[in-house]
Formats: sequence, C-alpha cells, structure tokens
Amino acid sequence: MLNWKRTGLLLLIVCLMVTMVVGCSAPASQPAAPSEEEVIEPVELKMHFQDPPHGPMGTAFQKWADEVAAKTDGIVKVTLYPSATLGPGPKGIELAQDGISDISWASIGLYAGRFPLTETLIAPMLGFKDGRHASKIGWKLYETSGDVQKEWAETGTKVIGLMSGGETPLGTFKEIKSLDDFKGLKMRSLGGTPTEFTKQIGAVPAVMPPPEMYQQLEKKVLDGWSIDWQAVQGFKLTEITPYIYRFNTSFYHSMHVIVMNEDSYAKIPDKYKETFDSLCGDYFSQLVANVYDDCTEPTIKAAEDSGNTVAFLPEDVEAQMAPIAEQVINDYAKAVDAKGLAGTKTLELIKELLKQNPQ
Repeated sequence: MLNWKRTGLLLLIVCLMVTMVVGCSAPASQPAAPSEEEVIEPVELKMHFQDPPHGPMGTAFQKWADEVAAKTDGIVKVTLYPSATLGPGPKGIELAQDGISDISWASIGLYAGRFPLTETLIAPMLGFKDGRHASKIGWKLYETSGDVQKEWAETGTKVIGLMSGGETPLGTFKEIKSLDDFKGLKMRSLGGTPTEFTKQIGAVPAVMPPPEMYQQLEKKVLDGWSIDWQAVQGFKLTEITPYIYRFNTSFYHSMHVIVMNEDSYAKIPDKYKETFDSLCGDYFSQLVANVYDDCTEPTIKAAEDSGNTVAFLPEDVEAQMAPIAEQVINDYAKAVDAKGLAGTKTLELIKELLKQNPQ
C-alpha cells in the first residue's frame, strides 16, 4: 500500500514537471496575418498657362494631363488653369518657384535676357523646318549642354519640357512687296533677337503677351504681329489683319518651357516617378509640338475662308532678310560671350545639332 502511494506520488511529480516544461516552451508559430496593401495617396498638380482653354495649347496640355492620369492609375492628376488664372502669363516661372502653380508654361521670349543660352533657340531664321523639328533640337540642346542646364538649375525648378510654338508668320494691315514696306510698322514681336531683327528690317518692335494683341490691333495701336500659328488660331488674329505672310525658313520659332516646382515633383510617389518622367522631356515636347504643327493648315484655311490673303513673303524680300538675321544671331552670341557665358559655344552646338538632325 505504501509502495503504491509512493509510486503515485512520483507519477504526479513527473506530470507536473512535464507540464511546466511544456508551458515554458515557445508557443508554436502561427501563420503571419496578411499585410494590408500600401495605400498611395493621390497627388493633384495645378498647371498654369496663359492661352484660352480650348485653343491648341489647352488641347495639347489636356492631352498630356489625360495621359499622366491614365498611366499612373489616376494617382497623379494634373488640373489645367488656363487664361492666366493663377497669375500673369509672363510670370509662369515665378509661379512655379513660389508653389502657386505646381507646373508652369513660360515663353522664353517673354524672359528676354534671363536665360541667354536657351534664348539662342529663338534667333531669327535659324533653319528649323517646323515645330516638331525645333522642339527636337531644343530638347537635345537641353540634354547635351551643361551650360544650358545650369541656367535652369539656378531657378530651383525642374524642366520637364522644352518645345517650339511652330512656324511663325507675319500679319499686317498692308501688303508687303518689298523690304521697305516694313519701315515704320509697329509690329508685335517676341523679346530678344526677334525684337532686334524686327528693328533691323525697319519695323518698330513692340513686345507684349499674346492676350493683349487683339485689342491693340483692333485699336490700330499695332500695325501687325509676328507669332506662331497656334496662337494665331487661339487668339483669333485672322479676324483682324487681312495679310498674313509665311517664310520658307520661318521668321523665328518661339520656344516654350515647362517647369515644375521641385517640392511638387517630390510628392509624386516613387512607384510612379519613372512613369511620370517617361511622359516628360522629349515625349512631352513632341506631343505639344505635334498639336501646334497640326493646327497650321486648318488655321491657314480659316484665314483664307475669312477673306485674308495668306502667301509666302516675296523671295527677294526673304533673301534680303537672311544676312540681316545672320548678323543679328552672331552679334547676339558675341554679346553673351562678353558676359562670360557660352554664347558662341551654344550657337555652334545648335548648328551641329541641326546638321545631325536635318528634320
């Protein structure tokens, strides 16, 4: 009886020890709960430009904004603010710098002297075939020239597009038969070398933003204008001047830059940055240039249907203008050199890019 009790007690002790060991051991691993998918907050970007919403510029920018939204799964949304609703048209870069806009359009010609190397692209009669061609050369210049990149880095913004407004015709109230017919005409002009060129052919240049042109022409404060076809259409200039003249080499090509606030760019989720970047640069520049160039023929037809005369400038007049343009270009490059900047170097690079990319 005693032995049985002793045996039972031993068994009880053993059971208690086993229970303690099992209780102190690590619990069996459980399958990890599935992690929740990372939530990516949408990014809304405001884009400033000065043209009407339904003109070629607005059409091009909306097309780009739609592509950005589609290819980023709706995460990056660009909302257009046309007609200078966020601020003055010629202050696009400052609006982006200050964060009033996230993305801004700006015309190089409205910042004459501010970006002297990039401004070389708007020199008269350089030899661009059309807006697509000028945009290709413009972006290649930005990509390959550290000097050009530097003058934009100093703005504290990110350049995401550099495109041409396309072929630039002249509009006048009077018929142009000779170079002397330009004498004394007050012509709306782009700033920089186009202003000097306008002066050298005998006209009186007046630099002003495109939205002001119609009223100034209507009041006969201006005798004519020079601007690209997309703006001719967008600002309804075919309603005003009866004569429109084209050039075989184009009077000049305006250049437009698209800049982005650096903080706004940083807000784009890493998952979509590469996608967004792929929609900028040459892609963005060509997309806009295509829309601009595609409106040339319809605008010409609309002008002719309205009773305007659209013709190429007489060959002898354009031939007389060519050496004047060349002198203006060379003088400009030397003036930039004198400021300690790469004026001639940039001009030669543009000429080399034109040889490598004839169209």
